[in-house]
Amino acid sequence: MKFSPARGGAGAAGRGECYTPPPAMRTSETFVLSLGFVAAAVTTSAWVPQAWKTVKSRSAKDFSWSSLAMLVVGIGLWLGYGLLRRDGAIVGANLVTLLLVLTIAAVKQRHG
Repeated sequence: MKFSPARGGAGAAGRGECYTPPPAMRTSETFVLSLGFVAAAVTTSAWVPQAWKTVKSRSAKDFSWSSLAMLVVGIGLWLGYGLLRRDGAIVGANLVTLLLVLTIAAVKQRHG
């Protein structure tokens, strides 16, 4: 009898092989890509109102420099990861988010 990871046996994973789900459990590539682009659009869009408010009010006093710096580094790392994986959703989302966060940092630099 062949053991599978779903039944708690060693299966393919125990032999160092990748587990491949049965056809009924596989997700279409189109769905996965769509999910990634929608997730990227939603999380990136969350920064638009904040950047707009910061530019309009000319104040970024509530943002600390350390927070902005860590965010820029993290977004840069995600951007690099997306480039290496050639994942358009990750690259696009992080590129736009980086521009929005740098806009906030520029307002903080200029106006406080």
